[in-house]
Amino acid sequence: MTMFTQRENRILDQARDIISRYYQRGVQLCSPDDVRRCVMVELAPLEHEEFGIILLDNQNQLLHREILFRGR
Repeated sequence: MTMFTQRENRILDQARDIISRYYQRGVQLCSPDDVRRCVMVELAPLEHEEFGIILLDNQNQLLHREILFRGR
């Protein structure tokens, strides 16, 4: 079952590209909304669950993002 149309998937792909360029090492994630924006576009089109971590330094700057587990 697909949640999105082909057009919507293309839009999500473009949004994912834009967000991945912005949310790179060093960007500050200072609020839950910042974190949500960082992962929402990547996770929205998935038909399975993913569990991951976002590592920040003591100034809330992004160090690393990694998916640890994927559901079925």
